[in-house]
Amino acid sequence: MQKESMMDLQLQRMKAWNENILRTLTPDKGKSMTSDVVRLIFYMCEKFRVTDLVRYHAIEIHDRFMEALNKDVANITRDFSEARRKDYEEYLISKFALRVATCIQLASKTVGRVAAVTSKEIRSVLFRMGFDENCDSILRSELKVLKLISHNLNVLTPLEVVEFVLMLVGLEKSEYRKLYSLCVAIIDVVYLLKFDMYHCYRKKAAREKPHIVNLTDFHRKENDYFLLAGAITQCAMIIQCCNTSETNLKLSMLGSLTGIDVQEIASLSQCIANFLIDRPV
Repeated sequence: MQKESMMDLQLQRMKAWNENILRTLTPDKGKSMTSDVVRLIFYMCEKFRVTDLVRYHAIEIHDRFMEALNKDVANITRDFSEARRKDYEEYLISKFALRVATCIQLASKTVGRVAAVTSKEIRSVLFRMGFDENCDSILRSELKVLKLISHNLNVLTPLEVVEFVLMLVGLEKSEYRKLYSLCVAIIDVVYLLKFDMYHCYRKKAAREKPHIVNLTDFHRKENDYFLLAGAITQCAMIIQCCNTSETNLKLSMLGSLTGIDVQEIASLSQCIANFLIDRPV
């Protein structure tokens, strides 16, 4: 009982953290999570052999960095000539893979369960990708990223919320492991197809509740990781489990655990399922 209370308390803390993120949401949050960028992060994470949680932290840190970088570039290049601006853009492009590697390295340092990615590993992976960076440039990249994000490496990912939700719905150990693995696979798809999937979700929401759908509200839903975690968990449970009364009881708990309306969870879960089965047109 004490263990469950501690887990529930931790979930409540994450819920407050999620709410704070949504209150301070910027218009550009999540805009850099394109399929190509996520695919590159996944590819490099595979080469570094990091955990799933590090992969997701890297995506979130990189998104935060890109948001800060875009503002920084706009200020720096305000008075640049066209030729100088083009040269600067080419420089940024040449350093893109290094910045991604840096975000992965920083993510590996914040997730205490794993050994941190080293500069030597970064240099080796980048070299195989056709980029020749020395240890000094890798260190400078780390300092550059940290400076732009104000050394703020605290990020929330859907997986952390999913972990606690799965623990609190009362699963057997073997069932937990199976659902956890399935949730990770679903999270991968969500990150890879984020824009298309939420476009589908927005159209669905517009059909169901046209009078309350607006851009600000939808941007909030796009970045609500408790809504997403509930939808991912529901989707995984429906795929993994039979439609039994016990399964339905666990599904009904998702609303109370996440604090999200069960209809909203079900609506997003259905969109995710559609993308898992066949990408909608």
